[in-house]
Amino acid sequence: MRIELRAALALPIIFGFFALCFGAIAAMPMPAGGRIVLGVFALVFLGLAILLGRRRLTVDDSDVTAKGMFGEKHLAWTEIDHYTFWSMDQQMVYAVGGNAGVAGAVVVGIIAAIVAASRNRGEANRRFAAGRLTLVGKTTIAIDGRYAKVTAALDPILGHLHALLAARRDFAPFTLTPGELVHAKKGPIALPDIEKISVGGGRLNIKKRGKRLAWLSVHMKQIHNGLLFIEALGEAGLVVDANAGMFVPPTVLDKLRAATARQQAMPAARVVRRD
Repeated sequence: MRIELRAALALPIIFGFFALCFGAIAAMPMPAGGRIVLGVFALVFLGLAILLGRRRLTVDDSDVTAKGMFGEKHLAWTEIDHYTFWSMDQQMVYAVGGNAGVAGAVVVGIIAAIVAASRNRGEANRRFAAGRLTLVGKTTIAIDGRYAKVTAALDPILGHLHALLAARRDFAPFTLTPGELVHAKKGPIALPDIEKISVGGGRLNIKKRGKRLAWLSVHMKQIHNGLLFIEALGEAGLVVDANAGMFVPPTVLDKLRAATARQQAMPAARVVRRD
C-alpha cells in the first residue's frame, strides 16, 4: 500500500487572497507606518498560504507520515493504540456555524462554500464534507479535509486499521458483550432493549424501546475505533442507521444493511387477548 496526499488548495487560496488584498492596500498612498503594518500582514498571510500548501500525508505498509506546517510526525501501524472518527454533511456544517451566531454562520458559510466548490459532493455515505480520522499512539496524526482527495484514501486506511484493531474490541467508553452494551458512566442496556442506533451530525444516538428520548447520545470523536464499533453493533444484530452525509466504508455499510434486513424480516410481535 502506498498513498500520497497533497494539501487541499482551499485554505492556501484563502490566505493567499488576504495577502494579495493587504499588499494591494499597502501599495496605495498612505503614511509609512500604515504601509509597514499592512505589508507585515501581507507577508504573514503569504507565509501561511505557503506553509499550508506544503502539507503532505504519506501512508505505506509500515507507517503513516504527516508533514505539517512546522515539522513531520511518524506513526508506525504497530504503534497505533486506537483511532477516533467523525464526519458530517455540508448542511450540518452550516448548522454548527449558525450556533455560533450570525458572524459564525457567515465565516463558516464562506469557508464551507469554497471547500465544497472544490469537491465532489459524492453519493450517500461517501461524503466527507467535514470530519476527521485521528490516529492515536505515541503521537497523533489527523487525516481530514486539509488533504486533497482524502475521501479516496479513507477506505484503505480504515481497512488496514480494522485488520489491526478488530481483535482488541476497544470501544471505550463502551463495552459490548453478547447480551449488553455498557457505557462507562450511563451503565448497561440489554441488547434486546435497544430499538435503534442512529449516527449522524457527528453523534451516535441510542434509542431504547418504548422511550421517546435517546437513552444516550455521544459524539463520535469520543469513541475509540468508532466505525469498528458500529460494525460490531451491526454484527450483534442491532439496527444502526448511518446518516447519508456520514462517510462509512462499504465493508461496514454492508454489515449495517444486513443487520437491518434481518430485523425487518423477523415477524412482528402481536398482543393476543384471551377472553
